[in-house]
Amino acid sequence: MSSIIRSSGSLLIGSLLIGCLVLSLAFLPGTAGAACSQPKVFVMPTSLHSETLSPDQAAALNDAFSIGLRNANPDVQVTSHQDVGNLLEFERQRLLLGDETYGGNVRELVGEKVNAEYISTLQVGEVGSVYVVTVSLIDVDLGILVKKTYVEVSAVDELPDAVATVVGQLGDLSSLISSHEKKYPVPPRDPSLTVSVNPESISTEEGKDRCNITVEVRNCRGEAVEGTKVYFKEYTARGHVQGEKEAEDYGLHDYQSSVTDSEGIARAIYRLDVSKGKKAGKDRVQILTEARGQKKVRSEAEIDIAGIYLEGSADLTEIAPGQATEITLSLFELDSQAKRTPLEGKSLYLEKFRMSDDVKIIPMGETDADGNPLTDSQGKVYVKFIAGKNERLEKLRVLFQDVGTGYEEAIDAWVEINVKKDEYSATVSWEESGEWYHYVTGWYGEELEMDYDFAFNSHSTWDKYSGREKTDASFSYTDYETIIYREGGLSDTWTIVSNVDGKVAQYPTVNALFRERFESFYFPLSDLPVDIPVTGDVSLTINDNVDFDYSVDGTVNPLSARAVTHIPISNIPPNPRPVTNDADAWNNWLGVQELRRLKTADDGRFSYFRDTGVAEKCQLQKTGKDTYGSQWHYEDSVYYQGPPVFFGILAFWEDMEVEGSMSRDVSVKVVKR
Repeated sequence: MSSIIRSSGSLLIGSLLIGCLVLSLAFLPGTAGAACSQPKVFVMPTSLHSETLSPDQAAALNDAFSIGLRNANPDVQVTSHQDVGNLLEFERQRLLLGDETYGGNVRELVGEKVNAEYISTLQVGEVGSVYVVTVSLIDVDLGILVKKTYVEVSAVDELPDAVATVVGQLGDLSSLISSHEKKYPVPPRDPSLTVSVNPESISTEEGKDRCNITVEVRNCRGEAVEGTKVYFKEYTARGHVQGEKEAEDYGLHDYQSSVTDSEGIARAIYRLDVSKGKKAGKDRVQILTEARGQKKVRSEAEIDIAGIYLEGSADLTEIAPGQATEITLSLFELDSQAKRTPLEGKSLYLEKFRMSDDVKIIPMGETDADGNPLTDSQGKVYVKFIAGKNERLEKLRVLFQDVGTGYEEAIDAWVEINVKKDEYSATVSWEESGEWYHYVTGWYGEELEMDYDFAFNSHSTWDKYSGREKTDASFSYTDYETIIYREGGLSDTWTIVSNVDGKVAQYPTVNALFRERFESFYFPLSDLPVDIPVTGDVSLTINDNVDFDYSVDGTVNPLSARAVTHIPISNIPPNPRPVTNDADAWNNWLGVQELRRLKTADDGRFSYFRDTGVAEKCQLQKTGKDTYGSQWHYEDSVYYQGPPVFFGILAFWEDMEVEGSMSRDVSVKVVKR
């Protein structure tokens, strides 16, 4: 062995070869080992306290010590300062040879070996003629001495044997370290972290916004570790964590820490911060503890967050002033799996100050002591909204305040209702025309022959809010009539010709044409709220030698005028004709008040024209989102020849012929503008 000391250069070459061997072994695939990792011991450079020994000799002794430890302790990873130097030299040589590939494996291996759990020191001192070789094993994590031993020799060439002796005196490092770590279980070797959260899900609702995080720490032997610190990330994406105290390590300044109890349990409280979000989701808390070798073992707690949602909607989003609608509010939890759970018995605050003063908000269910509506078993609240008289966009804010700090962090929903006058407009087009021919003969040779025709057209518009209507309408009537009287061998022939027409433009009425009925609109057929002024002329010729010509004027309502049977515009009254040329007398006898349209009433054999179901047709139907309407066409004709079928002053007539026709087209449409 003395030759080793004397030939230090050869020893250095040998140590380099050994270092390369270590390097090659470091890159061999690992083999499966026990549950606990091998302890890591780093051999520090030799501490030399001698004037007779050179640094090369000290390095040779260090190599011998490292090799001795490694050979004596196969279950311990022993790395020396020289090994690390050899690894770095290998990396340098690789780069010098032009290999520019990433040498990360070597660098990571160096870091791993330097980051040892224990260090062993070799000291060689000289006291007089005695050399003292001292070795120590130190716990790096705790900074305490595990074991120390020494040997004294009197000559330099005895130093290699002294190194071998102290290696033996250290004993089985694996057993020594195992006993030491049982006495000092913190920090644990290869700890495992088992994380649990209770309750598993939280929500933004007050009282349900926190959970307990429990971390169980066990070492590699499955034993609970008491007294080790567990660190929890203090501030997360959605909340914050409170442990036993703030972490004291500067590198963990943003962590909270708790110490495990006798069962290896550390605890912390997670609190949801509503200001960071109110929706459903997940949050994660980073957790770590320190292991042997100043390593950090990490895990995380996953927090399932059920968001609270408040929804509001109105049955009608646009209503007229004074109109009512119903608002439905829904309060529910929604977890990260989109499962919806209604919240029952919760107060909702209706914030009204943004709305018009005359708007009424009436809860339709249970309320709390302050009059705030309470959600039902389905998490719903129903509210009646009655608009005021002003046209504007009304905004109702609804708040659920049992979250966070209350009002400032409340969950809210907005319901908007546009109060606007109903801008419905309507148009009515009504066209009607007909003609009539009538011929009868009497028992004494009397004859009456007449024909006439009429035409009626109207177009009306209507505005729902104001009720104002405007109508354009026209009416025309013509007839021709011949009457022959015979008495005592004498006869008189009367010929009457009438021409009458008239029209109106933008005739004003208010809510006379239309009615709201059954949430729709109704157009009453019974009456046209327009009296059309008409003018015309009537001529009467008797026996072709007596002529009377005069004008007539008046008003007529085409839809409410009496139906014609066999009598034309010029009535043949039972009283004698005027014997004077006075115009007033003739006007009283032949009056415009007798203007009539074709018969449609149901009162006898002349009820030929029957436009059935008119009442139903006048009830407008919904034809689109905001449109209503009705339209129809009717036409018919009649012919009759036979005995007279009417009674009265002309009942003595013995034969008659009747022929007539009629057509009607109606179109009504209401549209919301």
